[in-house]
Amino acid sequence: MIRAVLVIFLFFPPSVLSGDTAAAPVFSYGKLSNSCGPVDKPIVLLRLTTRRVSCNAKLDAPDIAVQISHLLVVPTTVTVHEPTREAPYGDSANRCLINSACDQAISGTVVLERARNGIIGHYDLKFKDGDATGTFHVEWCHQHVTCW
Repeated sequence: MIRAVLVIFLFFPPSVLSGDTAAAPVFSYGKLSNSCGPVDKPIVLLRLTTRRVSCNAKLDAPDIAVQISHLLVVPTTVTVHEPTREAPYGDSANRCLINSACDQAISGTVVLERARNGIIGHYDLKFKDGDATGTFHVEWCHQHVTCW
């Protein structure tokens, strides 16, 4: 009996045994900048992260990247759709977690509003393996890019 209990505790962490699950990351920070899209078309890229970052910081997972394929006028609501054969380059979002592949959003919205020192907003995105919902405050990184 003692061996059986010991084996259970060795192979199953207490959180699994108690029914607790790991908390999903909270994407409250990030940056908004101009970028180039998949067909060299100018886009706006919103990168949401779990920690504060500067405009020239390199971003790693975990993060949510929202590609906005139209001219950005704030305030605005971006409606995210899963890319299709008919519309492969619309507004889209990807979530990348640590040690896992990135996941394309199926649907959702991202609301952007101007703040005194950046952009504030909220997101509600649906992914195959769950939803991501939260608020954010990001820096608007004004930079000039040339897409070819």
